[in-house]
Order: sequence, then structure tokens, then C-alpha cells
Amino acid sequence: MSGLLAAKTIAAFKHLFNYISVAYVRLFNIYSMFISHYRKSNIAHYSSNNSVSAKFAVFF
Repeated sequence: MSGLLAAKTIAAFKHLFNYISVAYVRLFNIYSMFISHYRKSNIAHYSSNNSVSAKFAVFF
């Protein structure tokens, strides 16, 4: 009986961690898209004002 309980417990944790990892990947993708858009808009803004600032905006 204890073997069955251990198997059920492990299965429950695997299920939980699968959902956590999927949610984390989705949040990371959303964050990456936001940062990518933010950097592109900053580069466009700074490149219209000063070409030196555009070079620094790429790195930060």
C-alpha cells in the first residue's frame, strides 16, 4: 500500500511541476516579447535623436 501511495504522490508532483513549468515558459515568452518591443522602440527613439545613443540602447 505504501508503494501505491508513493507512486500517487510522485505522479501528483510531476503533474504540478509540469503545470508550473508551462506557466513559467509562457510568462518568460511574454516578458521576452515585451523587452524586445521595448528595446526596438527605444532604439527607434534614440536613433532619431542621436546616433551614439542608439549604439548604447542596443546593449542595455
